[in-house]
Amino acid sequence: GGLRKLTITAEGKREEGTFFTRWQERQ
Repeated sequence: GGLRKLTITAEGKREEGTFFTRWQERQ
């Protein structure tokens, strides 16, 4: 569920999109 929430947020906010990309690198 958390991953989906981050994806939806990334689509709504470009700033969150950058955060999501960095978060993926950590995984």
